[in-house]
Amino acid sequence: MSKAVGEITTESGRVIKGDFLSLKEVAKRVKVNPATILRWIKKKKAKVTPYKNNRGHWMFREEDVQKLKDYKSELKEVTA
Repeated sequence: MSKAVGEITTESGRVIKGDFLSLKEVAKRVKVNPATILRWIKKKKAKVTPYKNNRGHWMFREEDVQKLKDYKSELKEVTA
């Protein structure tokens, strides 16, 4: 599993240290389309705090993966 280890520089130039995952990697782990994750974030459905790096790519922390999995489980319960 790939990680962008170390630090990212946000669009605003702020440097944040830690291990980060790409949107694509997070989508694989949560087993949804990357567009679905972005939709959840845009609608403020999933309680995650992603960052955009200086290239405009969404980056997530490991704990965001679990929050997204939990949200997906909640959705399944509601629709079941």
